[in-house]
Amino acid sequence: MAAFARTPPIRQAHLFTAPIAGRPHRQVRDRLLAAVAVHSAELGARRILVESCAPDTQDLAALTGALPHIGAPTTVRARVDRGHAHEVLWAADLIAYADTAGGQLRRAIDSLVTAARVR
Repeated sequence: MAAFARTPPIRQAHLFTAPIAGRPHRQVRDRLLAAVAVHSAELGARRILVESCAPDTQDLAALTGALPHIGAPTTVRARVDRGHAHEVLWAADLIAYADTAGGQLRRAIDSLVTAARVR
């Protein structure tokens, strides 16, 4: 973690969280994926890559379904792929782990992370 924090392969990370208590997992996941898509498009992203242990059409629909509402369906491409398929996502895994672990690990990545709470 120390080496990652000293020379991170990324300049910034955006972490999206949402309360799940009393809500179906699918509903929360769809809202988070839609928020990621909109935020990424607003930042100028041309491609969005999400990994999933079980890629399904619902994840892709949640990502792409949010884009027409901001006028970005033709400029942004979204893709859902199986876990560990892309090295670039390892940084995201490490950041999510450090944030969840808290304490010193969270502080190590704190300067990279902008957090957003999705309702």
